[in-house]
Amino acid sequence: MKNKGFTLSEVLITLGIIGVIAAMTIPGLVAKHRKIETVTKLKKIWMLLANAQQMSIYENGPSKQWEYPCNSTEITVTEFFNKYYRPYLKVDFVKRKRHKVYNQNGTDSFYDQHFRDEMSNNVFRTNDGICITPWNNNQFLVFGVDLNCENPPNIIGRDVFDVAELYWFGRHLNVPEASSKPDAIRNNSIYNCKTYVYVGWPVRCFSIIYYDNWEIKDDYPIKF
Repeated sequence: MKNKGFTLSEVLITLGIIGVIAAMTIPGLVAKHRKIETVTKLKKIWMLLANAQQMSIYENGPSKQWEYPCNSTEITVTEFFNKYYRPYLKVDFVKRKRHKVYNQNGTDSFYDQHFRDEMSNNVFRTNDGICITPWNNNQFLVFGVDLNCENPPNIIGRDVFDVAELYWFGRHLNVPEASSKPDAIRNNSIYNCKTYVYVGWPVRCFSIIYYDNWEIKDDYPIKF
């Protein structure tokens, strides 16, 4: 009677094939999971801010009439946030540790250093560990969003984004009108989201995801 078992060489070949397939598929599955998780968190923050804005409008009047720190020297970013947003958000103030935020290529983006005071003194954390930092770029109010606070990878466009205050978003992106569309933002060498210093802004990365109907597509500039 013949032995119906497998030989050692057959087992090793089978395991080798399984290993090759796993090596080819697992990174893609992990990246897909990261993308879904990122979009879920960004969408949650967007809705959180949108709901807070609507409640604030009900009590404080149309947002167009609010006193913005970028238009006035009489109100600070902290005062603006505490008046118009914080009462309608379930967030806690935290003293965040200083840490580097990187570009896609691994270079220091100097993100925190550009907004040292605001990034250090106006950090608020949601109950699921997302940090929100309002700051003023002298043109419109921006919410810096770090999806996992100080935890890595701390990369612009992957877990660090800028979300323009909702009244300004889509209207004042500081880019030509055509660049408010994701394809233009992807391809424009100046108004891209890949590199922060001088040429890009994290708000570009968020706008690509937003205009792509809350999806991180294969041609998204940042690798996952």
